[in-house]
Amino acid sequence: MILSLTGMGSGEFKSSIKAFLDWWISELTAVAPGFMLGSTGKGDNMILVLPGDKETIFLHRKGQHWQELGRCYPESTAEEVADIISGAGSGKRYIAARLSSTSGLRRELNLPLAAEEDLKQILAHQLDTLSPYPPDEVYFDYRVTGKDPKKNSLKVELFIAPRSTVDNAVKRMKNWGLTPECMDIESLGQLTPPQCNLLPASLIPEKPPASLSRFNKFLLILNLVLLAALAATHLMELAATRDRLQTKMETAKLKAEATLKIRDKADKLKEEAEFLSDLKKYTVPKIAILEELTRIFPDDTWLDRGILEENRLKLHGLSSKASNLLSEIEKSQMFENVAFQAPVVQEKRFGKERFQISADLSAVSGDGN
Repeated sequence: MILSLTGMGSGEFKSSIKAFLDWWISELTAVAPGFMLGSTGKGDNMILVLPGDKETIFLHRKGQHWQELGRCYPESTAEEVADIISGAGSGKRYIAARLSSTSGLRRELNLPLAAEEDLKQILAHQLDTLSPYPPDEVYFDYRVTGKDPKKNSLKVELFIAPRSTVDNAVKRMKNWGLTPECMDIESLGQLTPPQCNLLPASLIPEKPPASLSRFNKFLLILNLVLLAALAATHLMELAATRDRLQTKMETAKLKAEATLKIRDKADKLKEEAEFLSDLKKYTVPKIAILEELTRIFPDDTWLDRGILEENRLKLHGLSSKASNLLSEIEKSQMFENVAFQAPVVQEKRFGKERFQISADLSAVSGDGN
């Protein structure tokens, strides 16, 4: 592998360093003895607990193979549970728990690719619109399932569970002498590795920091030396080309300012030309909206009030399962940006859940398609 630093920018420099280190580590791994590589940890000896109201199932994963160890009940003792998991053999075990798909909420989201850097914070701020539960009463986690740079799209799978459900499951397991290191929601079937971890840091058991072996310390020092050498070479190259780049930047700045002025004028003319077209595109007959809502709403859902303000529709009503309405409305091509405006409230008089949902009328519906 040959690295060339001539004329390299900071982004290309970082990419080159990462590529070199990945190549270097892969080469060392290929020639290293087996005892230096260690084991994978979590997948080698995992006990997966499936808590339920009536019974709890214990599964054991050894390598790539699964087997059921046994089942217990809420009144079972710690000794009985210890006897069940003894079938997993001795040695270090990774304890994980998996809630049923009905104990929480799983949603697939499409976000801009730039959201990946602060994804957890962005999702936390949007919980009130993504979940029927109040944000301060849930635990959540996520995993990225796909990226599409051409479409600037990031596919994310969001997992949400009430805090009470998670806390009760952890408490029951601790009463049996088990402390889970991970808890997720069933999404791809029972016999799969954990897809996320809903446990907050306060509920995850602390582990002593792992010490580095002599071989790993040697690799670390060697990589640091190589990194320092590459950085020094790059800094010398930057010092030699700084003046030249500064001149190009000033020239490009002047050209960019002129281009922006022309583009602003063009955008203004385009907005004026497209105003009437956009107004017609987003105008949908109210009778068409009512027909579409009647078609997609289940029979157990009542609509008390509907408010249409320009392109924004607000719906108030009752349903036996209000949390399912978002996905039903999202299936329609007439609506987009569907979200809860307020937490779902249980109406004991009617035995139903009161909801407040907002949605935007899509451009497709305005075209009459």
